[in-house]
Amino acid sequence: MRARYFRNALVFLYSSISIFAVAGIIGGLTRGWDEISTVLTIGLTIIGIICITAAAIILIKESSLALRIIESHTRKLNEKQ
Repeated sequence: MRARYFRNALVFLYSSISIFAVAGIIGGLTRGWDEISTVLTIGLTIIGIICITAAAIILIKESSLALRIIESHTRKLNEKQ
């Protein structure tokens, strides 16, 4: 489960980086096209922000799961002593 959370978070993070890069390129290349440039750049930026937010939520879930696992192992070790 942790591996899936981690993988999904990385996918969202890498996707957001790519989307932000594409938004920057489109914004720069279509600067003279006014409305199209603005819509594309803002749209891709919003998608990038959504991806970063999703990655943060998944990483929080993964961290919580990791903490529960560590606490469980610690309790088991303390019980054996």
